[in-house]
Amino acid sequence: RFVYTNARMYELGALAVIENDGKYLMTKIFAPHNQQAHGKWGFIAGVCEPKETLEQTLIRESHEEAGLSISVLRMIPFAVEQ
Repeated sequence: RFVYTNARMYELGALAVIENDGKYLMTKIFAPHNQQAHGKWGFIAGVCEPKETLEQTLIRESHEEAGLSISVLRMIPFAVEQ
């Protein structure tokens, strides 16, 4: 899903910070198309599919990337400019 603002295009996505007892879950990034990120540690993240909410994206990506069933407790909006 894309958003156009002031003639700039943004892709909507979400990043999950999963915490349990003061420990944070990170996974190895699988991105063979992006050698700068591939194989590094990072948080679960992904891009929204058509008609998917940010919350649905977090739940789907957490399941796909880590096999987790999660509940979203809090959403904090942020923007990353590339």
